[in-house]
Amino acid sequence: MMKQKFIYGIIFSVSFPFLVGCYDTVLEYEGNSTTINSDDGTSSSEGELSDVSLVPGFLRTAQMRVIDTREHKYQYQCSFIGDDPVGYMSAPHSFDNRLKSSLAFYGDFAGGPQANMEWVAQQTVPVMRSVEKLNIAPLGAFASILFSDEALQFTNTHGPMPLNDFKNLKDVHPLTYEKQSDVYTQLFIDLIKADSVLEAYQNNPGDNAALMNNYIVETDMITQKSDAASIVTMWRKYANSLILRMAMTLCNVPDYTCNINGVSKTVQQLAEEAVQRGVLESGDGGIRLLCGSGTDVGYHPLYKIANGWVDARLNASYHNYLVRTNHPILEFWFAKNEGRIVNMKNEVLDKEQRFLSIRSGLPLSTAGVSSQTYQYYSKFNLNFAGEPLYLFKTEEVLFLRAEGALRGWSMGGTDEYFYNEGIKEFLRLHSLETKYDEYMAWKGIGDSGVTEEKKQEAIYVDWYDEDNNLPLWGGYYKLNNSYGLPTNADTNTDLSGIDMDSKEVKLQKIITQKWIALFPMSLVAWTDYRRTGYPVLIPACPFAYSYSDGSLTEPRFNWNTGEIISEGVTMRRIPYNTSLSEIQDEVNLTAVGALNEETTGEPFGDKQGTRLWWDRADRGTIE
Repeated sequence: MMKQKFIYGIIFSVSFPFLVGCYDTVLEYEGNSTTINSDDGTSSSEGELSDVSLVPGFLRTAQMRVIDTREHKYQYQCSFIGDDPVGYMSAPHSFDNRLKSSLAFYGDFAGGPQANMEWVAQQTVPVMRSVEKLNIAPLGAFASILFSDEALQFTNTHGPMPLNDFKNLKDVHPLTYEKQSDVYTQLFIDLIKADSVLEAYQNNPGDNAALMNNYIVETDMITQKSDAASIVTMWRKYANSLILRMAMTLCNVPDYTCNINGVSKTVQQLAEEAVQRGVLESGDGGIRLLCGSGTDVGYHPLYKIANGWVDARLNASYHNYLVRTNHPILEFWFAKNEGRIVNMKNEVLDKEQRFLSIRSGLPLSTAGVSSQTYQYYSKFNLNFAGEPLYLFKTEEVLFLRAEGALRGWSMGGTDEYFYNEGIKEFLRLHSLETKYDEYMAWKGIGDSGVTEEKKQEAIYVDWYDEDNNLPLWGGYYKLNNSYGLPTNADTNTDLSGIDMDSKEVKLQKIITQKWIALFPMSLVAWTDYRRTGYPVLIPACPFAYSYSDGSLTEPRFNWNTGEIISEGVTMRRIPYNTSLSEIQDEVNLTAVGALNEETTGEPFGDKQGTRLWWDRADRGTIE
């Protein structure tokens, strides 16, 4: 008999304000991220659950690990992985000289996605194994959806993964890494099956429906619905929204098909059928864990990381786009400099005067923790503390459907309609819907009515160190918010003569607004950035690429015209945490070959610059 071990839920006791300087404890990483522990809380040698009453505990824990509710674990899973590469948040210090720059690679900080994959597997696999024994088909489908979501995060971060070994809770190395194309195929199959199981339960719940409905209600934490029928509908939307996300990720992969029940499906067919079965819609609220005082999560973990510690500050790219689009979320979420700053020229900026942000690739030092420099750059105000912890945002689905419609896919509406609805939904969920008309009428920084003060605000300035300034960035990227071309709007002439009515510019607008709305879901936004090239992020600081693992090269721009002369090799993936020799051995044995086989760029192997299978170096425009 294996000893029983499960967690029904985790309650955070939060007292604010936090003590500044807690950053050092992040280095005490809890848990072993190098093996899957077969002692997973089950009660038989086959790894099955002995009683249905155990299932809600396993699945509630899994729901709190897909995006980890614990701030240290969230930091390893998200903050150290996607926040800086996609331009959302950046570290203001070096973590005791472990992180010389945000473009540097430090192996221990790369272990988060694998650790969370293992934790979710330990909680979901026993449920999936127990479906027939306990007659819990809908709960098994829930488990499969959660497992698939976590696996998608892992593969989009690293590439090839030991998917079937995770499914088998294998704890003996070497694990076998499968090609990313095979991983995607299996996830499509698993998610479509999970949806069909839930659909069958809706149509014929069976004799034990009352009892099963009670377990469904007891299990669910992420739909905010109170009855089993509504909960099952939302989990189906969750599964189909994941399928839609995956299909769109593969839109540039030529000739990909997936065999579903003997029928070969293209990504367009997979996307269209997911929409037909039902995806998240306006008003659904998304798939989310509630945050705030009195909730299981407490305040949002990123709020704790930024405001309780000194470990995250607003990134220059997100800040700059919010200024350029005149977006109200800047003042709604973020705070101005919290203290008096004396810069390197001995100039003084008094407290709470400006929004200040960190440019990616900034050379980092531990001194930033205690000195009055980047520590005082913008973090969050209290509005963000209660932001839900999203597993999937409704806004994402609306923008996915906008992109699909732009590509000629049948999405149930036009690209312009879904674009507008995505923006509207994001504003509505933050009680900013009264700002919608004003926001959509914004014509861009280049419009004649924009004040000189506003134009200067749109030029990136590092208050502390002017060597990081981008004086020419003011003319490089201009943006208006309407999907069409408003009268007298900035015509974006700096974009190499691109026609503002072209599909490529419309794609750029869709992804840019989606990127704004996805915050802080950096792993999803980073995938979009890699597959489309949008939004155009502020370049990393000069010499930042020298801190990388040797596979990255700095892109080159014509700052007068905005033309990209050379794309260089920006960060395309996170290498595996190979600090242990057994992990290094198995990565060399199967992962490196799978990476190099499917990349369309330079085959660097387990390096930051290796493109994943769907991240096409030969990507053309949408035209």
